Amino acid sequence: MKTHQTIVYPVDMGYKYWETILTHIKKSTSTTTNTNNTSIIIQIIYYSYIMYIYYESHHFIDKFSYKSKFGYIKENVLDNVFMNEQMKEEFLTLFAKIQRTYYGFSRLAYIYKLRKAKLVIDTDLYLNTIEHVQNNVITIYQNNSKYLFIISDLINIINNNLSHAPNFFVDPLIIKNPYNNIKFNRTILYNIYFFIKFKNGMVMPELLQRYFIANFNIKHFKTDNECLIREYAIKSFVFTSSTEILFPFVGDMLHKFKRVVKNISIHRDFPKDKLVDIMRPYLHLYYIHTYAIFGTMQRFDAYNILRKKLRLFARFNGKFGRKHIHFSHINSPNITEQLATLLSVPPYPNTKKYKYPHTISFNDTHINFYKEYNEYEFPDYFEEYELRLLNRHLNYRITDMFRGNDGDDSDNSDDSAE
Repeated sequence: MKTHQTIVYPVDMGYKYWETILTHIKKSTSTTTNTNNTSIIIQIIYYSYIMYIYYESHHFIDKFSYKSKFGYIKENVLDNVFMNEQMKEEFLTLFAKIQRTYYGFSRLAYIYKLRKAKLVIDTDLYLNTIEHVQNNVITIYQNNSKYLFIISDLINIINNNLSHAPNFFVDPLIIKNPYNNIKFNRTILYNIYFFIKFKNGMVMPELLQRYFIANFNIKHFKTDNECLIREYAIKSFVFTSSTEILFPFVGDMLHKFKRVVKNISIHRDFPKDKLVDIMRPYLHLYYIHTYAIFGTMQRFDAYNILRKKLRLFARFNGKFGRKHIHFSHINSPNITEQLATLLSVPPYPNTKKYKYPHTISFNDTHINFYKEYNEYEFPDYFEEYELRLLNRHLNYRITDMFRGNDGDDSDNSDDSAE
């Protein structure tokens, strides 16, 4: 029967544990006939390496990170001039095996914890029941608890946090769990990223892709993507804000470009929600021109495109926004009491003309913003109007001229007759 020795784990005196291991390694290598001095050196380096990690993790807890072990390898192994390439290669091979074993056990521990964890949330953000077997549902493990999320809800949370820019000053927020207000660590963010990329089949959100490239470092992400974040913030503001917020800015835009839209006048009774919905794409360009980073081509292009779109808008319908009132009349004097009550008009027997209640409509015909038009596809309404006025004026002048000549001739003939 084999006997198993008791292993003392490095809780308080970790160096005793590794010293025992090193002693056994030396004994085993000294008894073999083909002792390899390189292997012994590698083992000694590993012993000092482990002692370094143990010392750093117990005495400098605040500053120690997983990067310390890789930094030690670079400084004391890869950049060590006293180690040849064979020793470095053997060290890295052994290190790779240890890392693979370590991460294998870590993965096993994670799976065990995930299966034993309590399911805290099994509904989406709209309180609809969901299950983890659904293709669009991801399980988030955090603080020994499981949370189920619809992946589209998570994407909205991620986009809202990463595009946070109050008054269009870029200030992205770290991504948090909406149920406990605890931030998602890097492991959870990687799980979300690879779930979207490989399991769900959705298009990867651009902001999340850039956040992934920045290694989920919010400071690096902000520095490298300031222009993109502001663009997303502008788009979110224009296409999600209410009518009450955007309506004053529609007037500001039309006033600023009054030379482009010419004499288009929006009646004060024109429905605000309809006007804002029509003008949202134009407002998007207006905000990019106003708030995009100064000196960029994006700002310059937005200004030119907006001028072109508004000019086409005015050419297509120069009477946009006008109010039309239609009255209906009856010419019969014999109007009955029932018809008068229906029409809310008092009967006046002595009157031959009676008014129906009027109907109000607004001219809201407009071009499709997203369709490409040729500027000469439809004429300029105001240019045609001015041309019609000029032609009418010329016709009157010509008519008056001929009438004046005819009148003079008739007068002369009358005088001669006398």
